[in-house]
Amino acid sequence: MKRGLSHRNAVFVLYSACVVLAAAGLAVAFGSPLVDCLVCIALAGAVLWVCHSFGLFKLDLKVLRRERRKNLKLRAALNSIVSELKDANQLSDVMDSLGALVPAVSAQTVTARLGSIPAEHQLRILQDEAVQMRFPLRHGEQELGQLHVVWGDAREGVEPDHALAIEELCKHVIRAVRRLSVGPEQTATPPFGVVKLHRRSSGA
Repeated sequence: MKRGLSHRNAVFVLYSACVVLAAAGLAVAFGSPLVDCLVCIALAGAVLWVCHSFGLFKLDLKVLRRERRKNLKLRAALNSIVSELKDANQLSDVMDSLGALVPAVSAQTVTARLGSIPAEHQLRILQDEAVQMRFPLRHGEQELGQLHVVWGDAREGVEPDHALAIEELCKHVIRAVRRLSVGPEQTATPPFGVVKLHRRSSGA
């Protein structure tokens, strides 16, 4: 009735649904397994169509395709970074590979506190209302460093896909750092340094 149906029409819709469900129940009770599958598929499709028609959820194929392309692009970028981490021969290589994280997650700045090689790229001015999140790099009780990601595009919060992707990337960073910094005769964590990786403005 909130969708504009009169009381009489609303009752008619409910009665019609009862008739359809009763017929489906009889078909399942006396039909073959193939009929059971077809009835279930038809009912599921009908329920989705009704829910969509009444505005209970919106199925926008364009939005779904856009989100899928976005996720595939993010996954491809992360796979490229992971590949570079596996081929890294020194900690500076790990630092350089993290620079690709900035455009991959649409971030403004990614600051890595890791290793002993400091480097700093050109700083771009951030907006006042920036969203930031810190991702610790730990192996057990051992503190290896930290990733600090800042988004300055006036978003309300961190996208779940971006947060999950960065957390997954942190695991590969930890593996790379331990592979490079802990050798047969080296058990201590190397001195910390700071690397800031920024996306440069189009006019820079």
